[in-house]
Amino acid sequence: MKKTKAKGINGERFEELVGEKFNLNMTKDPTHKWDAYTQDGVPVSIKSTEGRNNVVFGDIFRQAYMKEEGFWLVVGLIDVNKDVYGNVTKTLRDVYVMAINADKWRGMFDKNLMEKYETFIKAWCKVQVEKEDIVKPMWNKYRDEFRDKWAEVTDNVIRPRPRWQKATKDSDGNMVRTNRIQCEMRHKDLLDNFINNDEVKKTAIYSGEEFLNRTIKKKKKSVNIKITEDFKKQTKVTEISIEDEEYLEELRKEIRFEEMNLHAH
Repeated sequence: MKKTKAKGINGERFEELVGEKFNLNMTKDPTHKWDAYTQDGVPVSIKSTEGRNNVVFGDIFRQAYMKEEGFWLVVGLIDVNKDVYGNVTKTLRDVYVMAINADKWRGMFDKNLMEKYETFIKAWCKVQVEKEDIVKPMWNKYRDEFRDKWAEVTDNVIRPRPRWQKATKDSDGNMVRTNRIQCEMRHKDLLDNFINNDEVKKTAIYSGEEFLNRTIKKKKKSVNIKITEDFKKQTKVTEISIEDEEYLEELRKEIRFEEMNLHAH
Protein backbone atom coordinates (compact mmCIF):
# COMPACT_ATOMS: atom_id res chain seq x y z
CA MET A 1 0.00 0.00 0.00
CA LYS A 2 1.18 3.49 -0.83
CA LYS A 3 2.55 5.44 2.12
CA THR A 4 0.63 8.52 3.17
CA LYS A 5 1.47 11.67 5.08
CA ALA A 6 2.21 11.12 8.78
CA LYS A 7 -1.00 10.77 10.76
CA GLY A 8 -1.75 12.20 14.19
CA ILE A 9 -0.45 15.13 16.19
CA ASN A 10 2.41 17.42 15.14
CA GLY A 11 4.14 20.44 16.65
CA GLU A 12 1.96 23.02 14.92
CA ARG A 13 -1.28 21.32 15.95
CA PHE A 14 -0.03 20.84 19.51
CA GLU A 15 0.69 24.57 19.76
CA GLU A 16 -2.85 25.35 18.57
CA LEU A 17 -4.35 23.00 21.16
CA VAL A 18 -2.33 24.51 24.00
CA GLY A 19 -3.52 27.96 22.97
CA GLU A 20 -7.14 26.81 22.96
CA LYS A 21 -6.92 24.97 26.26
CA PHE A 22 -5.37 27.78 28.29
CA ASN A 23 -7.06 30.66 26.43
CA LEU A 24 -3.72 32.13 25.36
CA ASN A 25 -3.00 35.07 23.10
CA MET A 26 -0.96 33.41 20.35
CA THR A 27 1.75 35.48 18.68
CA LYS A 28 1.47 33.50 15.39
CA ASP A 29 4.92 34.72 14.37
CA PRO A 30 7.73 32.14 14.04
CA THR A 31 10.34 34.87 14.68
CA HIS A 32 8.66 36.17 17.84
CA LYS A 33 10.45 35.72 21.15
CA TRP A 34 7.46 33.85 22.64
CA ASP A 35 4.82 31.53 21.25
CA ALA A 36 2.01 33.07 23.29
CA TYR A 37 1.02 35.13 26.32
CA THR A 38 -1.50 34.48 29.08
CA GLN A 39 -4.38 36.89 29.51
CA ASP A 40 -2.20 38.61 32.15
CA GLY A 41 0.69 39.02 29.71
CA VAL A 42 2.94 36.28 31.11
CA PRO A 43 5.01 34.77 28.24
CA VAL A 44 4.53 31.14 27.24
CA SER A 45 6.96 28.88 25.38
CA ILE A 46 5.24 25.90 23.72
CA LYS A 47 7.52 23.06 22.66
CA SER A 48 7.03 19.53 21.42
CA THR A 49 9.55 16.82 20.69
CA GLU A 50 8.99 13.91 18.32
CA GLY A 51 10.68 10.71 19.38
CA ARG A 52 14.07 11.64 20.83
CA ASN A 53 14.58 14.80 18.76
CA ASN A 54 16.19 17.88 20.27
CA VAL A 55 14.01 20.78 21.39
CA VAL A 56 14.88 24.09 19.70
CA PHE A 57 14.32 27.27 21.74
CA GLY A 58 15.01 29.84 19.03
CA ASP A 59 17.41 32.77 19.08
CA ILE A 60 20.13 32.25 21.68
CA PHE A 61 20.47 35.95 22.54
CA ARG A 62 16.77 36.34 23.30
CA GLN A 63 16.94 33.34 25.60
CA ALA A 64 20.15 34.33 27.37
CA TYR A 65 19.21 37.99 27.88
CA MET A 66 15.49 37.72 28.62
CA LYS A 67 14.22 40.48 30.90
CA GLU A 68 11.11 38.70 32.17
CA GLU A 69 10.99 37.24 35.70
CA GLY A 70 9.89 33.91 34.29
CA PHE A 71 7.73 32.13 31.77
CA TRP A 72 5.49 29.14 31.29
CA LEU A 73 7.04 26.18 29.50
CA VAL A 74 4.53 23.74 28.01
CA VAL A 75 6.11 20.58 26.60
CA GLY A 76 4.43 17.82 24.63
CA LEU A 77 6.19 14.48 24.17
CA ILE A 78 5.17 12.85 20.88
CA ASP A 79 5.78 9.19 20.13
CA VAL A 80 6.60 8.34 16.51
CA ASN A 81 5.80 4.85 15.19
CA LYS A 82 4.74 3.06 12.01
CA ASP A 83 1.51 1.23 11.35
CA VAL A 84 1.25 -2.17 9.64
CA TYR A 85 1.47 -0.49 6.22
CA GLY A 86 4.66 1.39 7.07
CA ASN A 87 2.91 4.75 7.45
CA VAL A 88 4.30 7.06 10.15
CA THR A 89 1.95 7.74 13.06
CA LYS A 90 2.44 10.36 15.76
CA THR A 91 0.80 10.10 19.16
CA LEU A 92 0.83 12.63 21.99
CA ARG A 93 2.14 10.73 25.02
CA ASP A 94 2.44 13.31 27.82
CA VAL A 95 2.07 17.05 28.39
CA TYR A 96 3.91 19.02 31.09
CA VAL A 97 3.21 22.60 32.21
CA MET A 98 6.13 24.14 34.11
CA ALA A 99 6.81 27.55 35.63
CA ILE A 100 10.40 28.53 34.77
CA ASN A 101 12.37 31.05 36.81
CA ALA A 102 14.29 33.35 34.45
CA ASP A 103 17.33 33.66 36.75
CA LYS A 104 17.82 29.90 36.68
CA TRP A 105 17.22 29.80 32.94
CA ARG A 106 19.75 32.54 32.23
CA GLY A 107 22.21 30.73 34.48
CA MET A 108 22.57 28.02 31.83
CA PHE A 109 24.29 30.49 29.46
CA ASP A 110 27.95 31.48 29.88
CA LYS A 111 28.41 35.27 29.83
CA ASN A 112 31.92 35.29 28.33
CA LEU A 113 31.03 32.88 25.56
CA MET A 114 27.83 34.76 24.81
CA GLU A 115 29.97 37.84 24.12
CA LYS A 116 32.08 35.78 21.71
CA TYR A 117 28.96 34.49 19.98
CA GLU A 118 27.81 38.10 19.57
CA THR A 119 31.06 38.94 17.78
CA PHE A 120 30.76 35.73 15.76
CA ILE A 121 27.29 36.47 14.43
CA LYS A 122 27.92 40.18 13.87
CA ALA A 123 30.84 39.28 11.61
CA TRP A 124 28.99 36.60 9.61
CA CYS A 125 25.31 37.29 10.01
CA LYS A 126 25.14 38.12 6.31
CA VAL A 127 27.54 36.39 3.93
CA GLN A 128 27.51 36.89 0.19
CA VAL A 129 27.54 33.55 -1.61
CA GLU A 130 30.51 34.60 -3.71
CA LYS A 131 32.58 34.94 -0.51
CA GLU A 132 31.40 31.83 1.32
CA ASP A 133 34.40 29.73 0.25
CA ILE A 134 36.52 32.07 2.38
CA VAL A 135 34.06 32.59 5.24
CA LYS A 136 32.66 29.05 5.73
CA PRO A 137 35.97 27.49 6.93
CA MET A 138 36.31 30.29 9.52
CA TRP A 139 32.67 29.85 10.55
CA ASN A 140 33.23 26.11 11.06
CA LYS A 141 36.46 26.67 12.99
CA TYR A 142 34.95 29.05 15.56
CA ARG A 143 31.65 27.16 15.71
CA ASP A 144 33.49 24.01 16.78
CA GLU A 145 35.87 25.85 19.10
CA PHE A 146 33.06 27.66 20.93
CA ARG A 147 30.95 24.48 21.09
CA ASP A 148 33.76 22.58 22.82
CA LYS A 149 34.42 25.45 25.22
CA TRP A 150 30.70 25.68 26.05
CA ALA A 151 30.72 22.00 27.04
CA GLU A 152 33.65 22.69 29.38
CA VAL A 153 32.34 25.74 31.22
CA THR A 154 28.59 25.02 31.42
CA ASP A 155 26.42 22.02 32.30
CA ASN A 156 25.73 21.85 28.54
CA VAL A 157 21.97 21.57 29.06
CA ILE A 158 21.19 24.44 26.69
CA ARG A 159 23.52 24.30 23.69
CA PRO A 160 24.30 26.88 20.98
CA ARG A 161 23.02 25.95 17.51
CA PRO A 162 24.72 28.09 14.82
CA ARG A 163 22.81 27.83 11.56
CA TRP A 164 24.39 28.38 8.13
CA GLN A 165 21.22 29.35 6.28
CA LYS A 166 19.99 28.85 2.74
CA ALA A 167 20.96 31.67 0.36
CA THR A 168 18.35 34.24 -0.65
CA LYS A 169 18.45 37.31 -2.86
CA ASP A 170 18.85 40.67 -1.10
CA SER A 171 17.45 44.06 -2.20
CA ASP A 172 20.49 44.64 -4.43
CA GLY A 173 20.05 41.33 -6.21
CA ASN A 174 22.99 39.62 -4.49
CA MET A 175 22.68 36.05 -3.22
CA VAL A 176 23.24 36.24 0.54
CA ARG A 177 23.17 33.79 3.44
CA THR A 178 21.51 35.36 6.50
CA ASN A 179 22.84 33.24 9.35
CA ARG A 180 21.71 32.94 12.96
CA ILE A 181 22.47 31.25 16.24
CA GLN A 182 19.67 29.37 17.93
CA CYS A 183 19.86 27.23 21.06
CA GLU A 184 18.58 23.74 21.71
CA MET A 185 18.23 21.07 24.37
CA ARG A 186 18.76 17.37 23.85
CA HIS A 187 15.82 15.10 24.60
CA LYS A 188 17.66 13.40 27.48
CA ASP A 189 18.63 16.75 29.01
CA LEU A 190 15.02 17.89 28.84
CA LEU A 191 13.95 14.77 30.73
CA ASP A 192 16.78 14.81 33.28
CA ASN A 193 16.83 18.53 34.07
CA PHE A 194 13.18 19.50 33.75
CA ILE A 195 10.56 16.79 33.37
CA ASN A 196 12.10 14.26 35.79
CA ASN A 197 13.68 16.89 38.05
CA ASP A 198 11.62 17.31 41.25
CA GLU A 199 13.13 20.77 41.80
CA VAL A 200 11.26 22.04 38.73
CA LYS A 201 7.63 22.48 39.69
CA LYS A 202 5.05 20.89 37.40
CA THR A 203 1.89 22.96 37.59
CA ALA A 204 0.04 20.35 35.57
CA ILE A 205 0.76 16.95 34.03
CA TYR A 206 -1.50 15.28 31.49
CA SER A 207 -1.41 12.05 29.58
CA GLY A 208 -1.75 12.68 25.87
CA GLU A 209 -5.22 11.15 25.75
CA GLU A 210 -6.38 13.16 28.75
CA PHE A 211 -5.04 16.41 27.28
CA LEU A 212 -6.73 15.83 23.92
CA ASN A 213 -10.03 14.76 25.48
CA ARG A 214 -10.12 17.89 27.62
CA THR A 215 -9.19 20.20 24.77
CA ILE A 216 -10.93 18.97 21.61
CA LYS A 217 -14.60 19.69 22.30
CA LYS A 218 -17.32 22.13 21.33
CA LYS A 219 -17.60 25.24 23.47
CA LYS A 220 -21.18 26.44 23.97
CA LYS A 221 -20.19 29.66 25.66
CA SER A 222 -17.00 31.64 26.04
CA VAL A 223 -14.46 30.39 28.56
CA ASN A 224 -11.80 32.53 30.19
CA ILE A 225 -9.14 31.00 32.42
CA LYS A 226 -6.65 33.37 33.98
CA ILE A 227 -3.51 31.84 35.46
CA THR A 228 -0.88 34.03 37.06
CA GLU A 229 2.41 32.96 38.53
CA ASP A 230 4.81 34.63 40.94
CA PHE A 231 8.10 33.19 39.70
CA LYS A 232 9.99 34.26 42.81
CA LYS A 233 7.59 32.92 45.44
CA GLN A 234 6.47 30.05 43.19
CA THR A 235 2.80 30.53 44.06
CA LYS A 236 -0.19 30.22 41.80
CA VAL A 237 -3.50 32.11 41.59
CA THR A 238 -6.24 30.84 39.34
CA GLU A 239 -9.41 32.74 38.50
CA ILE A 240 -12.28 31.53 36.34
CA SER A 241 -14.89 33.67 34.64
CA ILE A 242 -17.52 31.69 32.77
CA GLU A 243 -21.13 31.97 31.66
CA ASP A 244 -22.15 28.34 31.29
CA GLU A 245 -22.71 26.33 34.51
CA GLU A 246 -21.92 23.01 32.80
CA TYR A 247 -18.45 24.19 31.86
CA LEU A 248 -17.94 25.83 35.25
CA GLU A 249 -18.19 22.52 37.08
CA GLU A 250 -15.92 20.79 34.54
CA LEU A 251 -13.29 23.50 34.89
CA ARG A 252 -13.48 23.43 38.69
CA LYS A 253 -12.60 19.75 38.56
CA GLU A 254 -9.70 20.46 36.21
CA ILE A 255 -8.37 23.27 38.42
CA ARG A 256 -8.52 21.01 41.48
CA PHE A 257 -6.58 18.40 39.51
CA GLU A 258 -3.94 20.94 38.49
CA GLU A 259 -3.55 22.34 42.01
CA MET A 260 -3.13 18.83 43.40
CA ASN A 261 -0.19 18.48 41.01
CA LEU A 262 1.08 21.88 42.08
CA HIS A 263 1.14 21.02 45.79
CA ALA A 264 2.43 17.52 45.13
CA HIS A 265 5.64 19.02 43.74
